[in-house]
Amino acid sequence: MIYFRSDYSQGAHPKVMDALVKTNFEHTDGYGLDEHCEHAACMVQDLIDNHDCHVHMMVGGTPCNVTTIAASLKPYESVVSVRGGHAYFHETGAVEGTGHRIVTMEGANGKLTPEMIDQAWEEYEDEHTPIPKLCYISQPTEIGTIYSKAEMTALSEKCKAHNMLLYVDGARLGCALTCRDNDLTIQELATLCDAFYIGGTKNGALFGEALVILNDTMNDHFRWMIKRQCGLLAKGRLIGVQFEALLEGGMDSIYFSMASHANEMAALLRDSLTELGVPFFGSSQTNQIFPVLPTAVVKELEKDFFFYEWAPEKNGMIPIRLVTAWGTTKDDVEALKAVEDEYTAKVEEATKKRADAYRDSFSKQASYAIQNHKTGRLNSLMNSADGKAYMEWEGETKKLQAFYDLWLESNKSMNEMTAEAVSGWTSGLSSIFADLGNNIQNVGKLAENVGKMILKTIVQIAAKAAAARLIGNIFGIGGGGGGSTANMSFDWTPAIRSVLPKFADGGLVTAPTLGLIGEGKSREAILPLNGSTFGELANGIANKICLLYTSPSLRDCS
Repeated sequence: MIYFRSDYSQGAHPKVMDALVKTNFEHTDGYGLDEHCEHAACMVQDLIDNHDCHVHMMVGGTPCNVTTIAASLKPYESVVSVRGGHAYFHETGAVEGTGHRIVTMEGANGKLTPEMIDQAWEEYEDEHTPIPKLCYISQPTEIGTIYSKAEMTALSEKCKAHNMLLYVDGARLGCALTCRDNDLTIQELATLCDAFYIGGTKNGALFGEALVILNDTMNDHFRWMIKRQCGLLAKGRLIGVQFEALLEGGMDSIYFSMASHANEMAALLRDSLTELGVPFFGSSQTNQIFPVLPTAVVKELEKDFFFYEWAPEKNGMIPIRLVTAWGTTKDDVEALKAVEDEYTAKVEEATKKRADAYRDSFSKQASYAIQNHKTGRLNSLMNSADGKAYMEWEGETKKLQAFYDLWLESNKSMNEMTAEAVSGWTSGLSSIFADLGNNIQNVGKLAENVGKMILKTIVQIAAKAAAARLIGNIFGIGGGGGGSTANMSFDWTPAIRSVLPKFADGGLVTAPTLGLIGEGKSREAILPLNGSTFGELANGIANKICLLYTSPSLRDCS
């Protein structure tokens, strides 16, 4: 099995083990009063540039949290923490067991905010409620995010405004300080909080943490409280020896290089999963990442890898936690990446097959609805939850809607299409005449533009008919009949009649003109307006008049 479950699953760094072996046969005082613990404490003071602080070698993170909180608070005072805070969620009520309530807030990406502190005071502000006295945070948080310098400063100022203590759980402090997004130094941290600890258990030590108390009021009889909480180790030197090895070289020590390595291994995993399109729970910047994977992939990974399922399955997906450590190798990361790639691909293939099968069924139902004019059914299909879940609905639904709209267009009657064309022409003509104004020189151009507009519309109608025919073929729909344009065989006469000038009542034409002749009830004559024509018309009229007056029987003719 390859372990990504936690960063304390391995033993200690070889340098730490060498130091323990080297000092194994020494005889020293107990309970952390030996020279190794004293030296380690001085190394911590040098690291944070503060020789007035108090340093205690503690067995583990939970003893640090419980002892510090219990020693710092009066019986009626409480702790403010995010709900996921380790002291609240993962320590089996140990803090509450000392008599102090933990007031919890829903964290913002795992972090406590100044506004949450104000909210706690609004809810707990009189003698009937426990007074908020200490803010508990983790750096990094339980989901791998970090507090920036600005965020830590804002918390510090808010705590001072409410006369509260700021305590920082530093189980993975090395990872926070070496994170590529970090802008907060350990020296700055020491000026902003009242107490914090440097975690060894999760960063290269067999066990042990170095607790740093910067507020003298919190250190009053502190060793008594350590003893009372069962945290005063008789062989205390075992912790001191380890921190001597861990912190040798200050910021260039193995403590920080190991933390940086853990972050780098996590970054490799994070980047590879991101390339696969895997979503994440939270936005961890350190050595913990929380990918959300298909259940089938998670179960397959569990055969060869050890990790936490971070949250229950939902919609076939499970968030998991992968933690890298000082001992995580690139081979470990590559092994996990290879398995993830393989089984993610398999799941994606199976998912695609199911989606394709559903889309095929969906397409058949949609085609039936279109063919049989079941518009309500088609609308229901396109907007159903199942349809959206199994289709690429941002693409497929729009495509289907376009087909549907085009089909509706194709099944318009010629009369409908002609009416729309006439409406368009009316609008177009209005625009043309508005531009024309009183400039008679543009009359010829007017006629040209009108002709082009009519021709363009006729082409558009023909294109719609062609599209209709195509859509009919796509959906397996035959010609619509009953005036449908899908079969491309229709009579243009109504369209022509609706737009051309009519001469049933006469009219003068002074230029080449398209018009309707013979559309009236009476027969029509087409005559050129010249001298010969007027002569013939005059003779005809004269003869008609003479006939009326010479023949009594014709005098009443009209």
